[in-house]
Amino acid sequence: MSERPEWKTRYVIWVMIATFPLFPLFEYLGKRASGPPAAFSLGMIVAAAWWRWDLSDQSWFWPLLILTATLHIPLVWYIPWTNTWVPASIRLPFCLADFYADLWILSLFEWLSRKSHQHS
Repeated sequence: MSERPEWKTRYVIWVMIATFPLFPLFEYLGKRASGPPAAFSLGMIVAAAWWRWDLSDQSWFWPLLILTATLHIPLVWYIPWTNTWVPASIRLPFCLADFYADLWILSLFEWLSRKSHQHS
């Protein structure tokens, strides 16, 4: 079983660096307001992956994270986001809901995996 890497400032910085290209990408695509939600969504997926790092040796872990990220695309693309400033107190509940939904999906697959191993 893989140990969860220690959450350090450098990992947070790497996540920020990794999500930064989303801002100019959405600017180029004419969806400037979608940049921050895309970055926050990706950040929540990374945080959920870190939280459940113990599952990273499972064959379904990485494809499931890619599928989860793919499912976020319509939410980021089609919801009419605002270009105006939104306080963190408004964004935080949505980020937490996204984070817990990602954790729930990972936990569901863990449960299904364990259940299938019990029957075999």
